[in-house]
Amino acid sequence: MRVAIYIRVSTKMQQEKGYSLEAQKVELNRYAREQGWNVVREFQDIDSGAKRDKDGLNALLDIVEDGLIEVVLVIDQDRLSRLDTINWEYLKSTLRENSVKIAEPRSGITDLDNEDDEFISDIKNLIARRERKSMTRRMIRGKKQRLREQSAYGKPPLGYKYKKDTDKKEYEIDDKWAWVIPKIDSWYMNDKLGMSIIAEKLNEISVTNTGNRWHENTIQRIINSTNYHGTRLYKFRDGEEIEVKGVFPPLRTEEEYRAIQAEKTKRHYRYKVDIRRPKSAHIIRRVHLTCGVCGRKLTLYNKTSSAPAYYIKHSTKKWAHGIDCKMSVNTRRFEHHLKRILKEVLQSEEQAKKYIDFDDKTSQIPIIEKDITRATSSLNEIRQRKSKMIDLYLDDYFTKEVLDEKQLEIDREIKQMEEMIAAKQKQLNLIQHSSWDYEMLMNYLEITEELEVNLDEFQKAHIFGELFPEGVLYEDRLVLKSQSLPFEITVPVENREFIYKYRYEKPPYS
Repeated sequence: MRVAIYIRVSTKMQQEKGYSLEAQKVELNRYAREQGWNVVREFQDIDSGAKRDKDGLNALLDIVEDGLIEVVLVIDQDRLSRLDTINWEYLKSTLRENSVKIAEPRSGITDLDNEDDEFISDIKNLIARRERKSMTRRMIRGKKQRLREQSAYGKPPLGYKYKKDTDKKEYEIDDKWAWVIPKIDSWYMNDKLGMSIIAEKLNEISVTNTGNRWHENTIQRIINSTNYHGTRLYKFRDGEEIEVKGVFPPLRTEEEYRAIQAEKTKRHYRYKVDIRRPKSAHIIRRVHLTCGVCGRKLTLYNKTSSAPAYYIKHSTKKWAHGIDCKMSVNTRRFEHHLKRILKEVLQSEEQAKKYIDFDDKTSQIPIIEKDITRATSSLNEIRQRKSKMIDLYLDDYFTKEVLDEKQLEIDREIKQMEEMIAAKQKQLNLIQHSSWDYEMLMNYLEITEELEVNLDEFQKAHIFGELFPEGVLYEDRLVLKSQSLPFEITVPVENREFIYKYRYEKPPYS
C-alpha cells in the first residue's frame, strides 16, 4: 500500500516539549514497516492546525489529487486538522474523492467513504478544535497568574535582560541598550522632536537590538510603554486588565511617564487641528497613490502652511520593510499638465484619444482574471497571517500592544486588497457585459465641470478622488486610474529643473 507520512507541530516550543517532528517521523516510519506499507513521500509543517493553507499540507493534497497514494499516515488526526467546518469538509472531500484513507498508529485506518468512520473522524476534528480553544484559555489563565505573581516571562523588553545564575526568573537592566530609553525621552520632551525624526537620528547611531532599522512605530511603543517605570500592564481580550508594579528596574520615573503622555496628547490634538485639516488641500489629496518603482504607498505632504508646497513621497514606514526607495515629487511638476489634459479630454473625442484608448478591451479579460486570482490568493495569505499572530502572541513572542498594532496593520492591508479586488471585478464586468465609448466617458467626467465652480479645495479634492481613486507615480509620469470605466490617464511629470525655471513666474497651462 502506497503511503504518505504527514507530521506537524504548531510552534518550535511544541517541538521542544516531546512532540517533535523527529519523534513523529520515527514512530510513523516504524509503524509503516510493521504494516508492510511503502512510504512514498514525507511532508511536514511547523504551523497551526487551524490553518488549511500550509506548504506541507498543500504538497500532500497535490499528490493525493495525482493519485500517487492510498493512505495518509499521521500520529494523530489532530496533526492533520484542527480546521473549521468548511475547511475540514474541503479536506475530507479531497481525500474521499481520490479514495485516500487516514491512518493512525493507535486507531488504525479511517475510511471516509464509510459513514461510521466519517462520523468518528468528524468527532475527532471537533474535539481537536475544542482542545485548541481550551488550550488557548489555559494559556491565558497561566499568563494572568504569572502576571499576578510578578513572574518574569517572555522576551525581555528593549533595555532589559534576564538575570543569570538565579533560581527565579528576574529582569535586570541591559547596559548595552538601556541608553536608548532616556535618549528617546530627552529628544521627545526637551528637543520636541517627532517620532519619525527620532527614528532617523537613532538610525544614524545604530540598528535596533534585533538588527533592523528604527522606525516611528518602535519609538511610539517605547514612549507608550509602562515597562520603563517598572510597571507591567496587560489588557486581555476578555476586558480584564492586570497591572503589576516593581517588575522591571525603572529607566524612567512614573512622573516622567505621565509627562510624556501629556505631551503626546497635546501634540495629537495640535496635529488633528493644524495638520489633519490644513488651510489648503491639493486636488489629488484623496487619490490613493502607489510608487511605480517599489510598489508601496505614497503620501502627500504639505511642506508649509502659509505658502503650500506639496510633495509626494514615502513615509518613514518604508524602513520597516527594508525598502530604500527615494521617490519624491513636487506636485508643481505635473499639476499644470493635469488641468490641461482634463480640459482637452472634455473638448472633443479626437483630443481625448491622445490620452485614452477606446479600442475593444476584451483581450484584457484573461489578464484581469489572473490579477483577481493572484489578489485573492494574497488576500487569503494576509488573513492567515492575522490568524497566526494570535498563536505567536499566546506563545509570548510579543506583547498585547504589539499584537494590536500588527493586527491593525494587517486589517489595513486586507481592506486595501479587498478594494483592489472589487475594483478589478468591476472593471472585468464592464468589459464583459458592455462596450464603452466617448459618450460614456463624457457622462462619467461631467462631474469635472463642478471643479470649475465656486467650491473650496477640500470639495474639489473629494470630487477628484471620486473620479480617480487610484494612481501610480513614476519619476516621469503619473497614471490615474478609474474604477468605474476601464481607462487610465497618463499625466507627464516634468524634470526637477522645471521647478527652478518657474519658481518666480506662472507655469504654462495654469
